[in-house]
This record gives sequence, structure tokens and C-alpha cells, in this order.
Amino acid sequence: MEEELQWIREVLAGNKQAYAHIINKYKNPLYATILRMTKNPQDAQDFVQEAFIKVYERLDQFKETGSFSSWLYRVAINHCLDQYRKKYYQTSSNPIDEERVVNPQHPELVFLKKEKSRQLERLIATLPEDERLIILLRYVNELSYDEISHLADVPVSTVRNKLHRAKKKMRATIKRERVDMSVTDQGLTFKVEDVIADSSRVSLSYLILNQNGKALNAYLNFPNPPNIVTVTDQNGNPIQSFSGGWRDDSDYGQLEFSLREYENVEQVTISFDISEMNGKQGNWQLEIPVDLRENSELTKTIELDKEKTEVSGVTIQLKKWQEAPSSNELKYETMLTQKEQLRIDGQVKNMKEKFKGTGDIPYIHTDTAMAYHIEDEEKNIIYRWNTLDEDNGTSALQSMGQSLEKLGHVDWNDSFIPKKDLSRLTFVLEGVYKAEPSDFSISFHPKELKKEPVSFDYEGNSLSIKKMTKDHEFGLRKSWNPIEKKTSILIEIEGYKEIDGAELGHWILTDDKGDTYPVYGSGSLLNPTDDSGRRETTLELRVYGLKSIPEKAVLHLMSVKRYYPVESEWRIPLY
Repeated sequence: MEEELQWIREVLAGNKQAYAHIINKYKNPLYATILRMTKNPQDAQDFVQEAFIKVYERLDQFKETGSFSSWLYRVAINHCLDQYRKKYYQTSSNPIDEERVVNPQHPELVFLKKEKSRQLERLIATLPEDERLIILLRYVNELSYDEISHLADVPVSTVRNKLHRAKKKMRATIKRERVDMSVTDQGLTFKVEDVIADSSRVSLSYLILNQNGKALNAYLNFPNPPNIVTVTDQNGNPIQSFSGGWRDDSDYGQLEFSLREYENVEQVTISFDISEMNGKQGNWQLEIPVDLRENSELTKTIELDKEKTEVSGVTIQLKKWQEAPSSNELKYETMLTQKEQLRIDGQVKNMKEKFKGTGDIPYIHTDTAMAYHIEDEEKNIIYRWNTLDEDNGTSALQSMGQSLEKLGHVDWNDSFIPKKDLSRLTFVLEGVYKAEPSDFSISFHPKELKKEPVSFDYEGNSLSIKKMTKDHEFGLRKSWNPIEKKTSILIEIEGYKEIDGAELGHWILTDDKGDTYPVYGSGSLLNPTDDSGRRETTLELRVYGLKSIPEKAVLHLMSVKRYYPVESEWRIPLY
């Protein structure tokens, strides 16, 4: 994720070539998905190219607190669905097929059978972005759990949990009253139909209607001028955690405001000040009051500010455990101890000095995290967050981390599906993760790899460098055909990773002339384990700026994430 954020920041800063990294990482899985939908290779290729242009145009709308892969697939797949529908189903009037969503093959959604297609759209529009994507992929595109897991880059268990959570919210939403507040000017009406609020978020769906009541394109480019949307609490303090979206094949737009970073919010007011809609200048102002007090009364909070410990150079500061109707949440911070911070900072400086003057040195990634579970009185595990486990997050919704100013300091908010009749829960620490500089290097002769791959072992990773070749990839250019081919050097690595093996981070490559080049990597880790408890893994490392394959090359691993289990349990009551 950090690597993707780096690419996004580079693109938004004006380095358009960095977008090629995103295309290269997602072009094949996205093409496979669209081909499955269209059953036509030429259509799939056309739609994918168009989708990447649309993602590029909307890249500034991605919020770094969310999952980039989920956001990208939402934009890309919705565009492809829209194009496919326009090309082959011009007579279709329902963007979402009710019969498909309530297909008998999916009996868990039979409760929606009597609802009209527009209501389904409205309900789906109010879901959080990651849940909305999974609903669409599962019930509109009819993808399998494994396919969704691959596309969204999350475990199958997470797909199932989010799908269950989304359907539960949709069931609850059907029973609620609609807001139906609107404002009209210049023959256009801006209408807010539904607002869903809980302790963690406020979400709403809206429509743009013409004089005949027909829904128009819902794109408004919130919150950028000339269309402004603001949210304030009962004291007039701004709520700034904004995300929004719309679907080209849907009448509805969706806005969402996260409340996880804010304390004691009892009421919010959502204010719209719209000056341009569907190419018309006008004045559309609307205020939507939302009362959160009823949900607040159902929320139980346990303050944990005094709970602090240190494990293997990582300090853990618990902050709060919160149980609410919508989600249960654990808030905490992880950071390096002062001694560890000085050690790692020294390693980073030494590494930069070592490669100084040889070429571009990438950002050396350092962060911290923890693994833990929450159990009941009988020591049954109710919730769990540990990336070493194949079933990574038991009943987990999401884990959000925000890097703070100091090296390795991260502010975390983990949320879980609420469960009934829980009492006397206990937090149990299992271990900590620490990303730190690495001193590992491996040299090889590229032209000899075909005959004899180079194998190496490093901290639970048994890998082989299989080949190093020139590779043609898609890029962007200003032209009637904005997709162009570019050439990079591709290094393919295969092997196995132990369950508790280190996670390999950023690499750089040095050629036989002593010049250094940044390396951009992507990989996959298969969940099934072999008889030795290992998981099959593949890595694709791309080198840019290297014009030809050298006689000799050296790969330098710049960072590695290690897991350190606790020596003795740290248990904190959550009651």
C-alpha cells in the first residue's frame, strides 16, 4: 500500500510516468475480470484501456485512508459495466438487475425480492466503499469469493465478512425512513433521499433530477469548487474525513464522512452549496441535520489511556475500546522506543550514505504494528488481527493506520463486526511487527538464469530468481490514443515463504557499472500451505531507466518487516 501511495503522490505531483507502475500492477487481473464479464477479448481490452484513463483522471479523488485497490476496481469496473451496458443493452432501463441480485442462487438476499431496482441502487450507494465494491462484484458481476479476494487484495474470510456486513446494513436500511430533502433551481433538483448515521460514519445518497423527474448524471466533483459540501458537529467544529463516489451505470451519488477521529459528536449538519450542476450555473443550497444521540446512548466506551507496554523495541499505547450498534473498535498507537528509533535512524542514514551518488534511492520504509486477539471469559477468540494467520482478521471490518511525524509512529483504528451478548472481553497481545532497514544483497548473472536460476534463503523466504528480461508495458501519453507501450526490465522471482517469515520490502538494483536503479515490486502470496507449512509466493520486480540487461546485477533489499512474538502474555480487560 505504501508503494502505491508513493506512485499516486508522484503522479499528482506531475510525474505522469509513475502512473505506468499502477497500470502494470493491475492491468492483467483487471483484464481477466473484464474478459470474464464481456466474453470478448477486444471489448475487454478496449474497456480496460478506457478505465485506466478514467482512473487517471480521478486519481486526485482517492483518499489515502482507504484501500487503493478497492477504489481502483470500483472506478474501473463500474466504467466497464456502463460501457458494456451501453454497447449491448441499449434498451435496458434498470442499471442494477433486481433478478440478478435476488437470484435463487443467492438465497441470503431473498429479503430484497420485493424491492424495486432503484431502491437497490439507493441502498448500495449508502454502503462504505469497500463493502459496496464487494456487493457489486458478487451479485452484479457474479464473481466467486476467490476472484473477489484476488481483485480486492484481501483474504477470502474478509470478503465473506464484508459481504455479510453489507447485507446486514441493507436489511436494516430498508426499515428506515427516507429523508427526501431537496432544492430546485434552473430546472434541476438536487435531492438527498437517505442518510445513514452511526458512531463511525455518516453516509448519504443523492440524485440530480430534471424538470420531468428523470435522474441525470450524479457527478458533482465534491468537495472541490464550485460545489462545496461541509459537515460540522453540534459546536460548529468541522468534520473533514470526506469520501464520495458515483457510478456511471447508476442514478445515485454517495457521500460519506468518517467520525472515527472525532470525539463526543452528538449532532452533525451537512451543508451543500452547489453552483454548477450538469453544465448549468445556479444556486442549490441545502442543509441536512443528523441526530446521533440515539446511537450514542447505545455506545459503550472503555478508556485505555493508562495501558502501555514495550515489546522488542516497539511501544504499544492502547487508547480506547468502543462497542456500538454498527461496529466495535479498538484505537491504539504503535511506535518505536527511543532507543530503537535512534538505532533504526542510524541504519537509514548509513544505507543512504552507502548508495550516495550511485542513482535514485527509494524511500526506506519503516513502520510498526501489532498482532492481537480479543477473547471472552471462556477464552474463546471473538476477534483477531494477525497477518500471519491465513484467516487474518476474525470478524474484522478494517484496520486503518495513519503514519505520524516520528519514525515508525502509527495511529491505528481497527473495527470489527459487533456480536450479541458479549461481556467481560479481554485484549491479548500476540506480538509486534516492525519494518526496518535490511543489509541483504544477492548478485546474479542475468544471461545465465535460464540455465541455472539463482536461489537464496532469507529470514523464512526460500526464493529463486528465474529470469530477467525486457518487458513491454502500458503507459499514458497525450494523444488520441493515450495508451502507449513502454519498456522496462522485469525480474521474476518464485519460491516459498514460511508462515512467520519476514515480509520483503523495497529493493534497488546495481548494474555492472556501479549505477543504482529503483525497483518497483508486486507479488502474490497463496493462502494454501504445503506439507512444511510454507506458502507459495511470486515476485515481479521492475527496473526503470536501465536500457539493457547487464552482464552482472546485484539486488539490494532496502527494508524488511519482521514479526516478534511476545515472550509473556499482556492481557488488558475491556470491561
